[in-house]
Amino acid sequence: MKLKTVLTYYVCLFLFFCLLSGLGMGLADSSGEAPPPDSFLSTCMEVIDAITFYEDELKKYKYEHKCAAYRYIGNAVLEKHNLSNYNCYGKIQKALCKLRYTRVAPPEEERDEEHEDKKGDRHNREDTTEENNTNAEHPQEHFLTEGEGDTCTRTKDMFMSLLRKCTEGGYGDPLAHCASLDIEKNIISDGELFCESSFERKKKSVQENEQHKSAYVNYYKNNIIETFHFEEDQRDDCIGMVNLFNNCSTVRRSVFGDKPLTHCVEQSEKHFCNRRLHKMEDKNYIYTCSDVIVPYLLGANNKGKTYSEMCHDVKDYTKVLKNEKNEFLKKKKEIQENVKHIKIIQKLYKITEHIFQTLQEEVEKCNPDLFHLFNLLKNSKIVLPNEYMLKLDEITDGMTDLEDAIRKMVYPTLDEKSMEKNVLLVNDAKAAIEDFLRLQEGIVVAVRQVNEYIRKATTTTAARDKAIPFGNHASLLSLEELEKLQQRHKRINERIEKYADRRSHSIFHDHNSMMKDFHNDIEKLNGLIEIYTSQISLLIGKGLVA
Repeated sequence: MKLKTVLTYYVCLFLFFCLLSGLGMGLADSSGEAPPPDSFLSTCMEVIDAITFYEDELKKYKYEHKCAAYRYIGNAVLEKHNLSNYNCYGKIQKALCKLRYTRVAPPEEERDEEHEDKKGDRHNREDTTEENNTNAEHPQEHFLTEGEGDTCTRTKDMFMSLLRKCTEGGYGDPLAHCASLDIEKNIISDGELFCESSFERKKKSVQENEQHKSAYVNYYKNNIIETFHFEEDQRDDCIGMVNLFNNCSTVRRSVFGDKPLTHCVEQSEKHFCNRRLHKMEDKNYIYTCSDVIVPYLLGANNKGKTYSEMCHDVKDYTKVLKNEKNEFLKKKKEIQENVKHIKIIQKLYKITEHIFQTLQEEVEKCNPDLFHLFNLLKNSKIVLPNEYMLKLDEITDGMTDLEDAIRKMVYPTLDEKSMEKNVLLVNDAKAAIEDFLRLQEGIVVAVRQVNEYIRKATTTTAARDKAIPFGNHASLLSLEELEKLQQRHKRINERIEKYADRRSHSIFHDHNSMMKDFHNDIEKLNGLIEIYTSQISLLIGKGLVA
């Protein structure tokens, strides 16, 4: 007996632990399938409902060009950087984030009947949705046709009929009255008044009675009018439709531009019985929506993924942000290389100007000696010994070589694209100038020797016999040769002066203008890099990415 009691105790204990284990597994599975209401995923899925509500309009919506670079950035980061005017979603984010477009669930009995059918064709509907590029995350909407579904359908039909007649017929239509409808603004200012006081008049359908045929009866039957209004059980549905209609009209005017007055009646028809509008008070929801979800889903939308898949994998958003940031860094580096390139070209232009100005300065230092020689040789009484006539020949030949050298000398025309070629051109010009100055140095030495000889000879002759100039062994320089020498010297100086007067002011002006644009571009890119870094940091701060 005692043994039986012990066995029973252990069996019960075993079953108790099994029960606890089962409950634990059940809780774990449940928590895995249903995220907390305030989680990013649940918020993201709610925003999908808002986006799909405006799906047709958003497909055709044209964002401002100036906001293109910020299409992946949320409201908080743009406000932080004083760039709210560049928010691509500034007009639509209120409708998407501050309102909740709750789906109305089917009645309990209808849900049970449809469960198996929906389970079987769920994948087919999702595939069809993706092929049509609608990004809708929910099965096709079904209007309710039983129970309260009939009430909503009747309410919707009357609501739409009323608005169409009032919009088309205006305030004077005796067959329709839309209380508190502002036709010009296309807004119902008082939803409760509209649903209580609006009515529609229609001819009543009366079945003919063969026994009471008469002209009076037929006239009465054909002209009898019946008044229809919203019943008590239709008021809640009517108020919900008013909210949807008003919201559509407001968003239509402020975001999507002017559309026909009947647009919101027709556009909202598919939502009247399966959506209800609620104002969001949860600031965490609103901020998460406008700061992260809207720019992610609308800006970084990957056509290969549905909105739901994007919500489940927010890491893709980080990848998009990092890729954009890397592109900006790449562009910045390219521009910095261009700036560096221009600075090198400008330096080469300055070097070129300097070496030709130096050439002119060196030539001008030698000109007084040459001019003095030319003046001395103009004196017909001057006769030079053969030794100095040879030096004069050296001067003449040297001037010929100088003219040939300056003629072959090329002023560098720099190529904006080939830096290596530019450096080579400047080095060639520099080498040519150095060769020219070496030639000139040899000529000047000979010129000074001749000038010194004439000076000494003139002094000695004046002291002795003026009738015997410079001795018996001498030759006279031809005036024609002197003229040629002077002309050659003149041409050399003119060419050098032309090179030395060259300036790169216009080129520098263009370069400086380009540099200014480049620096502005770099500044903009630095701003974009900082902004994208802030958006990535925001995701990290919210714990959405590591």
